[in-house]
Amino acid sequence: MPGLDEHAAGKIPASALLTGAIRAEESRLLGQRTSAARRGFVVASLVVISSFVVALFLLYVHFRLLNAELRATEQAEHRAVEAYNREAALRQEEQRFRLFVETVEDYAIFALDSDGRVTNWNKGAERLKGFAASEIMGKHFSCFFTEDDVRDGKPPARTGLCSKGGTI
Repeated sequence: MPGLDEHAAGKIPASALLTGAIRAEESRLLGQRTSAARRGFVVASLVVISSFVVALFLLYVHFRLLNAELRATEQAEHRAVEAYNREAALRQEEQRFRLFVETVEDYAIFALDSDGRVTNWNKGAERLKGFAASEIMGKHFSCFFTEDDVRDGKPPARTGLCSKGGTI
């Protein structure tokens, strides 16, 4: 055997050959494990980076949605405040008009609904027409006319004038 002869001759001891073979096998295994660890590290790094990018994207989408919701809420609040202010101004104007109508005593000012029934009655109307507000409210305005005028159809004719022009 040529290998044994060399060993016997003392050229390369058997333990050295065995140690060299073990080291070669360990180096090969270490290389495989290192390569596998590097692949695992690259995969883990890609997963972490991908997760970070996805998280940033989701944060951006969430930010945009919240911003849109905040803008919509702000616009709705602005419209509500404007509507409230308009309504308050209308109420205030209506209050002034009512005070004006209630204090006028030289003129009869009253309002009728679309059916011709009295819905508003001022002191002047009370003084000039002779009806208290509690007596006339809800009654048809034909009570202001004589029986002959009612037979001749004057109340409906007046209602037509009023619906066209707003006043008689």
